[in-house]
Amino acid sequence: MRFGSRVYKTAILGGTFDHFHKGHEALLKKAAQTAKQLLIGLTTDQMGQRSKKHLISTYEEREKSLTTYLREQGVKRFSIFPISDPYGPAITLNDIDAIVVSEETKVRAKEINVKRRKKGLKPLKIVAIRQVLAEDGKPISSARISRKEIDRSGALVNESR
Repeated sequence: MRFGSRVYKTAILGGTFDHFHKGHEALLKKAAQTAKQLLIGLTTDQMGQRSKKHLISTYEEREKSLTTYLREQGVKRFSIFPISDPYGPAITLNDIDAIVVSEETKVRAKEINVKRRKKGLKPLKIVAIRQVLAEDGKPISSARISRKEIDRSGALVNESR
Protein backbone atom coordinates (compact mmCIF):
# COMPACT_ATOMS: atom_id res chain seq x y z
CA MET A 1 0.00 0.00 0.00
CA ARG A 2 1.70 3.21 -1.10
CA PHE A 3 0.55 6.22 0.82
CA GLY A 4 3.09 8.97 0.22
CA SER A 5 4.57 10.74 3.21
CA ARG A 6 3.10 9.94 6.59
CA VAL A 7 2.78 13.02 8.74
CA TYR A 8 2.95 11.44 12.20
CA LYS A 9 5.07 8.79 13.87
CA THR A 10 2.22 7.02 15.72
CA ALA A 11 -1.56 7.13 15.40
CA ILE A 12 -4.15 5.39 17.52
CA LEU A 13 -7.63 4.24 16.57
CA GLY A 14 -10.15 1.87 17.98
CA GLY A 15 -13.40 0.08 17.44
CA THR A 16 -15.28 -3.17 17.45
CA PHE A 17 -14.49 -3.90 13.78
CA ASP A 18 -17.34 -6.41 13.56
CA HIS A 19 -18.52 -7.63 10.14
CA PHE A 20 -15.35 -6.08 8.71
CA HIS A 21 -16.58 -3.73 5.96
CA LYS A 22 -15.73 -0.96 3.52
CA GLY A 23 -16.02 1.71 6.26
CA HIS A 24 -13.43 -0.11 8.36
CA GLU A 25 -11.17 -0.30 5.32
CA ALA A 26 -11.47 3.48 4.78
CA LEU A 27 -10.62 4.16 8.43
CA LEU A 28 -7.57 1.90 8.37
CA LYS A 29 -6.40 3.27 5.03
CA LYS A 30 -6.58 6.83 6.40
CA ALA A 31 -4.72 5.76 9.54
CA ALA A 32 -1.97 4.15 7.44
CA GLN A 33 -1.71 7.37 5.40
CA THR A 34 -1.48 9.38 8.61
CA ALA A 35 1.24 7.62 10.59
CA LYS A 36 4.16 5.23 10.34
CA GLN A 37 2.94 3.12 13.27
CA LEU A 38 -0.67 2.20 14.10
CA LEU A 39 -1.99 1.31 17.53
CA ILE A 40 -5.40 -0.31 17.16
CA GLY A 41 -7.66 -0.78 20.15
CA LEU A 42 -10.10 -3.63 19.57
CA THR A 43 -13.05 -3.83 21.94
CA THR A 44 -13.22 -6.88 24.14
CA ASP A 45 -16.15 -9.24 23.66
CA GLN A 46 -17.76 -7.88 26.83
CA MET A 47 -17.47 -4.24 25.77
CA GLY A 48 -18.62 -5.05 22.25
CA GLN A 49 -21.74 -6.77 23.52
CA ARG A 50 -22.53 -3.81 25.79
CA SER A 51 -22.18 -1.28 22.98
CA LYS A 52 -23.88 -3.17 20.13
CA LYS A 53 -27.48 -4.22 19.72
CA HIS A 54 -26.53 -7.23 17.61
CA LEU A 55 -24.44 -10.32 18.37
CA ILE A 56 -20.80 -9.68 17.49
CA SER A 57 -18.02 -12.00 16.37
CA THR A 58 -15.43 -13.06 18.93
CA TYR A 59 -12.39 -10.94 19.70
CA GLU A 60 -10.18 -13.54 18.00
CA GLU A 61 -12.26 -13.50 14.79
CA ARG A 62 -12.32 -9.69 14.67
CA GLU A 63 -8.58 -9.50 15.37
CA LYS A 64 -7.89 -12.01 12.58
CA SER A 65 -9.95 -9.95 10.08
CA LEU A 66 -8.06 -6.80 11.03
CA THR A 67 -4.66 -8.46 10.83
CA THR A 68 -5.44 -10.12 7.50
CA TYR A 69 -6.61 -6.85 5.94
CA LEU A 70 -3.62 -4.86 7.21
CA ARG A 71 -1.12 -7.45 5.99
CA GLU A 72 -2.85 -7.72 2.60
CA GLN A 73 -2.49 -3.94 2.28
CA GLY A 74 1.20 -4.04 3.16
CA VAL A 75 0.87 -2.28 6.51
CA LYS A 76 3.79 -3.56 8.56
CA ARG A 77 3.94 -1.44 11.70
CA PHE A 78 0.78 -2.02 13.71
CA SER A 79 -0.27 -3.54 16.96
CA ILE A 80 -3.74 -4.62 18.03
CA PHE A 81 -4.66 -4.69 21.70
CA PRO A 82 -7.87 -5.23 23.68
CA ILE A 83 -9.79 -2.26 25.09
CA SER A 84 -12.57 -2.53 27.63
CA ASP A 85 -13.58 1.14 27.80
CA PRO A 86 -14.13 3.89 25.21
CA TYR A 87 -10.73 5.51 25.79
CA GLY A 88 -8.21 2.70 26.10
CA PRO A 89 -4.59 3.82 26.37
CA ALA A 90 -5.29 6.93 24.27
CA ILE A 91 -5.64 8.88 27.53
CA THR A 92 -2.39 7.60 29.07
CA LEU A 93 0.18 6.96 26.34
CA ASN A 94 2.62 9.78 25.76
CA ASP A 95 4.18 8.53 22.52
CA ILE A 96 1.19 8.97 20.20
CA ASP A 97 0.62 11.91 17.90
CA ALA A 98 -2.78 11.47 16.26
CA ILE A 99 -6.11 9.72 16.60
CA VAL A 100 -8.03 8.55 13.55
CA VAL A 101 -11.81 8.46 13.83
CA SER A 102 -14.96 8.64 11.73
CA GLU A 103 -17.00 11.84 11.82
CA GLU A 104 -19.56 10.07 14.02
CA THR A 105 -16.94 9.32 16.70
CA LYS A 106 -15.08 12.63 16.52
CA VAL A 107 -16.74 13.70 19.78
CA ARG A 108 -15.01 10.79 21.55
CA ALA A 109 -11.63 11.99 20.23
CA LYS A 110 -12.36 15.43 21.68
CA GLU A 111 -13.19 13.80 25.04
CA ILE A 112 -9.88 11.94 24.87
CA ASN A 113 -8.01 15.20 24.34
CA VAL A 114 -9.74 16.77 27.37
CA LYS A 115 -8.67 13.78 29.49
CA ARG A 116 -5.12 13.95 28.09
CA ARG A 117 -4.80 17.65 28.93
CA LYS A 118 -5.99 16.98 32.49
CA LYS A 119 -3.18 14.40 32.80
CA GLY A 120 -0.60 16.82 31.41
CA LEU A 121 -0.31 15.04 28.06
CA LYS A 122 -0.27 16.79 24.71
CA PRO A 123 -3.56 16.63 22.80
CA LEU A 124 -3.73 14.36 19.79
CA LYS A 125 -4.24 15.62 16.26
CA ILE A 126 -7.74 14.46 15.31
CA VAL A 127 -7.94 13.00 11.81
CA ALA A 128 -11.55 12.26 10.84
CA ILE A 129 -12.96 10.50 7.80
CA ARG A 130 -16.46 10.79 6.42
CA GLN A 131 -18.72 7.83 6.90
CA VAL A 132 -18.70 5.48 3.94
CA LEU A 133 -22.14 5.25 2.41
CA ALA A 134 -23.95 2.20 1.15
CA GLU A 135 -25.71 1.96 -2.18
CA ASP A 136 -28.83 3.54 -0.63
CA GLY A 137 -26.93 6.62 0.59
CA LYS A 138 -27.06 5.58 4.25
CA PRO A 139 -23.88 4.79 6.24
CA ILE A 140 -22.42 1.32 6.06
CA SER A 141 -22.51 -0.22 9.54
CA SER A 142 -22.04 -3.58 11.18
CA ALA A 143 -25.60 -3.35 12.51
CA ARG A 144 -27.02 -2.95 8.98
CA ILE A 145 -24.91 -5.87 7.78
CA SER A 146 -26.08 -7.96 10.74
CA ARG A 147 -29.70 -7.14 9.86
CA LYS A 148 -28.93 -8.24 6.27
CA GLU A 149 -29.92 -4.85 4.82
CA ILE A 150 -26.55 -4.49 3.06
CA ASP A 151 -23.43 -6.51 2.45
CA ARG A 152 -19.91 -5.60 3.59
CA SER A 153 -19.32 -3.47 0.50
CA GLY A 154 -22.56 -1.50 1.00
CA ALA A 155 -24.63 -3.16 -1.71
CA LEU A 156 -28.28 -3.69 -0.86
CA VAL A 157 -29.12 -7.29 -0.08
CA ASN A 158 -31.70 -8.72 -2.48
CA GLU A 159 -34.64 -8.83 -0.08
CA SER A 160 -34.09 -5.12 0.67
CA ARG A 161 -34.59 -4.08 -2.96
